[in-house]
Amino acid sequence: MNPAANIPVEFDVEVLSPLRRLSSRLMRRVAIMGMCRCLAVLAALSAGQLAIDRLLALGRGPRAAMLLVVVFLMARQLLIWIVRPLMAYADPVQMAAVLEKRHAGLADRLISTVAYATRPRRGSAEDSPAFILRLFTETIERYRAITRPAIFDERRLRRHLALGGATCLVIASSVAIIPDTLRIFLLRDWLIADVSWPLKTMLTVEGFKDGVLRWPIGDDLSLSATAQGEIPDGIEA
Repeated sequence: MNPAANIPVEFDVEVLSPLRRLSSRLMRRVAIMGMCRCLAVLAALSAGQLAIDRLLALGRGPRAAMLLVVVFLMARQLLIWIVRPLMAYADPVQMAAVLEKRHAGLADRLISTVAYATRPRRGSAEDSPAFILRLFTETIERYRAITRPAIFDERRLRRHLALGGATCLVIASSVAIIPDTLRIFLLRDWLIADVSWPLKTMLTVEGFKDGVLRWPIGDDLSLSATAQGEIPDGIEA
């Protein structure tokens, strides 16, 4: 049996419609806060990737394994902070539960009535028109009587927005300051390309001609090289 046909218009207008609008607002806020949090986590994980690979110059295998770890952790963050909350708050019954927690005077009547109105159920002896009308009428009266408190934590939203804004600022600054490093990082650690990190010191061995070094037989071989860039300690310039 679908009870929707027995729902009074007044209940739909005064209770169900406001709950659905409240649910939409809450879902938007949850999505925004979740994205801010996930962006910050992704930036932190990427910074870790960059630091480890830049320090150790990892091969393809370790880089691919590290990428899988990052993808797994990000998928878990998305599930925890976005997917599950959105699935929960999409249900008007969950929104009724939120209001019940903030106003004990409803005495579970709102949850029960909203669940009856939105979820198909088998008919029973109690499903008489008089019983249904009394159920909805009492719930509407209780709902009218309460002063609906603010259910949105504005400070929490501002904290997440600040976190997301700071993360975007750090990313934009990094792109402006070290664009080449980030380009190589994306190629190496996200696309697993065979690209090397730039070297601070370049050594050019002298005496070679067309890739061949010739010296008299029996003489000691002495090699000299020209260093360009940063000269390490212990090397004569």
